[in-house]
Amino acid sequence: MRRICLTALIGLPATCKTTFSEHLLEAKFNRFNTLHFCYDYFFAFNTDIVHTQTDYKLKRNNILQILQSVIEILKFEEHAAETLKGFPKLSLNLTDNNEDYVIICDDNHFYRSMRYKLYQMARRYTLSFAQIYFECDLSKALERNRSRPASSRLPPEIIDGMHKKLECPKPNIAFERNTLILRDYQANTIDCLVLPFLTNSFANPLKPFERMAVKSPGDQSVVHQLDILIRKRINQLITDISDRDKRRDRAKFLNSQRKHLLNEFTQELSQPSQISNDPKNLLIKNLTPSNSDLAIQHVHDGESTATVVRGISASKSSFWNWCKSENKLWFMSCQSKADKVVESFNDKRRAGANLLNGLLEKGEGWI
Repeated sequence: MRRICLTALIGLPATCKTTFSEHLLEAKFNRFNTLHFCYDYFFAFNTDIVHTQTDYKLKRNNILQILQSVIEILKFEEHAAETLKGFPKLSLNLTDNNEDYVIICDDNHFYRSMRYKLYQMARRYTLSFAQIYFECDLSKALERNRSRPASSRLPPEIIDGMHKKLECPKPNIAFERNTLILRDYQANTIDCLVLPFLTNSFANPLKPFERMAVKSPGDQSVVHQLDILIRKRINQLITDISDRDKRRDRAKFLNSQRKHLLNEFTQELSQPSQISNDPKNLLIKNLTPSNSDLAIQHVHDGESTATVVRGISASKSSFWNWCKSENKLWFMSCQSKADKVVESFNDKRRAGANLLNGLLEKGEGWI
């Protein structure tokens, strides 16, 4: 199985990030394949042009899209190496019979948010993620910049400004824990520090983000559950109407009645409690209508309100509202129960149906 480690380089200009990448490409080893993705090849900073913030962000987003394409080739194409050889502006060092790839993202990444976007991408594709921070004094970075060829030299004020903005990696931030710090980089650190660090990083691929879990009825508010039930019923009623105009008119009428019912139901539930306003009792847990209904039945059977409230870990004020809306809760409960349970509470189901019919007035045919 092909393994990929997305590696972000961090540091000021002239701190040997690109030199390091070139050394890694030239290194003779067979632990993994190396891909050098240098942002400067895609986004050459021209000091004679004023770059607006919007333009800068757009160009960085384009670079990330290109990087995503490289990752997808590695993840999903059988002959990825051959495809990447023809990829423009991408430097490669490929070894035979090796399915491990390190992608070096060569940029300053001075804001943490820039690194986090790479982390998100790595997590989306279940890659490993690593950071290498080139720690260097500002004075030394400026000195190295002066020794560069004129074509690649940056104005000192740009480096100074980036130094002020640089957000150094912090081990207490979860996504930055796997960070190697290189102080005053030397070529011999590749064998003794970098190779073991990157090799070990393959062992910990990130887990993909979990999709937002669909809440169960017990996690939803009572009003929301009622809204869902009525919407489903409306959909059932208008599906059989063949005439388009009549279907639209009927849906409009039923939805207006739905809003009226929900509004009245919400107002009734929001009435202040006559039992207790003690903040200690406001430990409300959203329960299903079935649970609320059974709690009320326990009181009808002779148990004290206090005992029932403690048993379901709800507040007295919530329980009081359930009692006031007992018929509506019974209707909702019966709609969500299995047939056997529905039959056992048939009388109260009809009471809930009658309640809805009364509120909807002309909404006959709902139930």
